[in-house]
Amino acid sequence: MESKKEQLITEVVYQGNHTYEIKKTIDGFKGDKAILIGLYPTVDGDNITKIDSTQLHLINHMKELGLNEVRIMNLYSEVFDRKPTTSQMTYDKENFEYITQAVNTAGEYKLIIAYGSSHSSNKTTNTLKKNLLEAISNSKAKDRVYQISSVRISDKFSGEILKK
Repeated sequence: MESKKEQLITEVVYQGNHTYEIKKTIDGFKGDKAILIGLYPTVDGDNITKIDSTQLHLINHMKELGLNEVRIMNLYSEVFDRKPTTSQMTYDKENFEYITQAVNTAGEYKLIIAYGSSHSSNKTTNTLKKNLLEAISNSKAKDRVYQISSVRISDKFSGEILKK
């Protein structure tokens, strides 16, 4: 019989009900680092141990993707108790500046776009997506951009595909 212990460390950068970054690190695992850009957070300083389905899926595949650290940032920073409507989500200049600074100083980090086509008819969301892609294309990290997408394979979906 064997025993193994690993620790998943969570760190959150937040102010009030706005979360700017959720960092997940597997202690003791050697791998790459990534910044993942999503749509909106579900974690704030009061519920740092909460894990939503997107985070859970990412955590389950971090080793498979060769990642020991992921910094999760979102186009929207406000945390809601339930899935927000598009009218509830508002542009947060401070959040976008935080993301832009992280992209510009990404160093060895891979950049992973994981917001999909959600809210594709929302003007604010489309503006944020466009501005983010412009910020990335003007950064030194533009050659390390990936996306996580769903690919239909014989009526099964695979969300763990990492495409460059």
